[in-house]
Amino acid sequence: MSGTALSVKHLSKSYRSHGSVTDAVRDVTLSVRKGECFGIVGESGSGKSTLARLIMCLEKADAGEIYLGGERLDLLGERALKPHRRRFQMVFQDSGSSLNPRKQIARQILDPLRYHGLLDGKDPEEVLRTYLDAVGLAGEMGGRYPHELSGGQRQRVCLARAMALEPEILILDEPVSALDVSIQAQILNLLRRLQQEMHLTMVFIGHGLGAVHYVSDRLAVMYAGQVVEEGDSDEVFSSPCHPYTRALVDAAPSGDVREKQRARVHLKGELGRVGALDGCPLLPRCPYSDALCSGCDLSLRSVDARGEHLSRCMRARDTGEEAKN
Repeated sequence: MSGTALSVKHLSKSYRSHGSVTDAVRDVTLSVRKGECFGIVGESGSGKSTLARLIMCLEKADAGEIYLGGERLDLLGERALKPHRRRFQMVFQDSGSSLNPRKQIARQILDPLRYHGLLDGKDPEEVLRTYLDAVGLAGEMGGRYPHELSGGQRQRVCLARAMALEPEILILDEPVSALDVSIQAQILNLLRRLQQEMHLTMVFIGHGLGAVHYVSDRLAVMYAGQVVEEGDSDEVFSSPCHPYTRALVDAAPSGDVREKQRARVHLKGELGRVGALDGCPLLPRCPYSDALCSGCDLSLRSVDARGEHLSRCMRARDTGEEAKN
């Protein structure tokens, strides 16, 4: 694993509605290394899906820069962007609306390849079987329509369609949240296997820290449009240093009896009620808040010797120590 596949710098996006402004993404900077699965986690409304759409250039950012393999994308117009589209692909949450109900599965996988000239000199049937087999589907599925498949099968088709273009990065926006728990486990295991066997570079977005931790090498935790914690997936999950991350860890299901005895973080109120722009956005909900949390420097800072575990919390070290007890 070497080099950077994707990087975004100081990315911001806001929306105006009925006279008010919502900052969906606020000054986000992060990078994804080649061959890794980078997780982004946060509850609904935290800005993670907006961030994904900005990376995919489906929406235009108010500020910031987006680089794919060192090439800046956000300055390109739609016509100049078209040749690059196959380099970054996305699997959406709702597989039903992602597929054309009037087209057979085979066409939906092969048509994008024809458009980009990737079928030249290849046997379409063999290519189809290769990618259907990769996601655990029989070749005969190519002759079916989306309504003839289950939700899990449709999501596998969406994954096969994205992978067939051999993208440099694959973005998965809550790909399992609409599925039954047993099917979720199957898709998560499939993603882990594909990432390891094919060395895929992926961004996995979800609202459950347990699932994101399971598939990710590194992850970022988002709250109110900001990255509030970032680091190695195992380290963030076992030693969270931000109260919001602690709350997500506490909400994750666990079979360990000792976990039930540990003190848990209880946030007050709802996500919609956030602090002022010059203070911590978690301030109104945080049980650890004090006078230092308002108007202070809330930039991401290192909480480990290597400088790879980052947190915005002023009490990051204290919070991290409590998480171990």
